[in-house]
Amino acid sequence: MQQDTVITIRTLECDICGRFDSIILTEEEIKIRAKVTEMNIGAYSVVHNNHTLIVYFDTAGQYLGDTIAMSDEELPENIQTQPLPYYVRNKEKMGLFKRLRKLVFSKFHTKNLTIAITGPSQAGKTSFVRYLETLIPERDAQVVASVPTMGKSTKHVKLGNTEVKTFDMGGQQDFWHLWETSINTSDAIIFILDGTSNNTLEVAKAFERVISYRDNNTPVLVILNKRDLALRGAAQRFLSSGEFLALTELELPLPNVLAIEASIFEGIAYSTIDLEEIPLAEVVSDFIGEHTK
Repeated sequence: MQQDTVITIRTLECDICGRFDSIILTEEEIKIRAKVTEMNIGAYSVVHNNHTLIVYFDTAGQYLGDTIAMSDEELPENIQTQPLPYYVRNKEKMGLFKRLRKLVFSKFHTKNLTIAITGPSQAGKTSFVRYLETLIPERDAQVVASVPTMGKSTKHVKLGNTEVKTFDMGGQQDFWHLWETSINTSDAIIFILDGTSNNTLEVAKAFERVISYRDNNTPVLVILNKRDLALRGAAQRFLSSGEFLALTELELPLPNVLAIEASIFEGIAYSTIDLEEIPLAEVVSDFIGEHTK
């Protein structure tokens, strides 16, 4: 197992308030927490409105159980329960980011890539570019106010040994015709939509536009964003990847197209079968790496 492996311990629903929480730690974090006690039991606490959910695990990250503390007096003694960020962020661990980036994107087989990032407004495209830059999920990063991209925003990102140029395309319908040039000059396309949105037919038309512009050999990764809202009960519905593709008038299956459900805010992609959680960066790396050999 790699030193920087990210482990999902468990996704839990709170018995008190019904909130869902995904407990995700690096292997190194798990060992640090477990070694605090003589029994090698680690703990992670998640503060809710008026109570605290505490999850216990062993040195391998295996789930051991959970409990709820209704007050500070009920918090267990001699166990490190204060929550840490998704990745350990202190002076001793800053090298983790660089090592993780090199590990995750090592499958890229080219020194230069261009990626067009398209989709409707307010879907998470700009947040996704920031995530690629740092690999820090938005929930653990410094909050940066976003404004709708007007036209096109170009950025250069270093992923492993590869220089990546990203085209963050404006999502307003008035800008859709501008997507064609960027799509035609890109090695891969990422289409991002809000899976909790109600304007699904309009989004399907936007996706049809992307497919009409691209060469069939150009890979397309469709990210249905904000899956975490549905899991937490903060959204009434979530459009599955299959449901979205079925809304289009395209002939399915589409060559070189992969659709996934994810949370850019959490930095997680979810398996459509059992909701197993995978770091979103790994999915992006595997998909683009497979198509840039």
